Amino acid sequence: MSLSIMRWSHSLMLVTTLAGAASLACARPADEARAQLAQMGVPYTEKAFLDSARDGNQVALELFLRSGMSLEARGDDGQTALQVATLAGREALVELLLERGADVDARDKFGGTALMTAAWKGHDAALRALLQRGAKPDVQARTGMTALMFAVWENHATAARLLLDHGAALELRDEAGRTALLRAAFQGHVDVLRLLLARGADAHARAHDGRSAMDLALARGHAEVVRALTASGVTAAPPSPRTSGAGHAGRAQ
Repeated sequence: MSLSIMRWSHSLMLVTTLAGAASLACARPADEARAQLAQMGVPYTEKAFLDSARDGNQVALELFLRSGMSLEARGDDGQTALQVATLAGREALVELLLERGADVDARDKFGGTALMTAAWKGHDAALRALLQRGAKPDVQARTGMTALMFAVWENHATAARLLLDHGAALELRDEAGRTALLRAAFQGHVDVLRLLLARGADAHARAHDGRSAMDLALARGHAEVVRALTASGVTAAPPSPRTSGAGHAGRAQ
């Protein structure tokens, strides 16, 4: 065998050996993480991964991530670990998952996002983190609901303000044609209603059933909302055929 062939053969063996070592080095952290999960009694499943996000088990969550578990693994409801952690109010895990590259606008089977959940639950720290990572405030769920509508419905003024500061649209409508202002009026949430009016919400908007914010406030006896709307220049008008009659309150939910 010539010297050149021997050198070539030696080089090939060296490259193969180094490649194998690198492969083992990459595999070992994942294998070690799975072994540690097993020692903790945590099965290596997507459900257990999502449970760790819900329960605030940061040690297990980090081991799952080191082991190669997908950040976008989903439960039966289509929620990712980021959405589960947000729902449970696990702000530290929300930050961790975002840092690791979780899809900030991932949707569950209802079209909901982590931002909507944070707004709905009033988890302001998580909401702020999601917005800072570029979460889109105007994504709409299958019902047409936006994060702002969820915040308003639950009277979370800080969440509503954060969303508006990040450009949330005021006049988007849900499947019944209701804007955030109409939802605030229905619920009698005067603080968020005033916030929306101050930001330029259309006080005369009407839902698909023809009812305005004033109609809803009068029908439900929300005197403070009536006063706030009146102060903004809205006057009460006689009910039209479309807005009179029983049953409207139920349809506004």
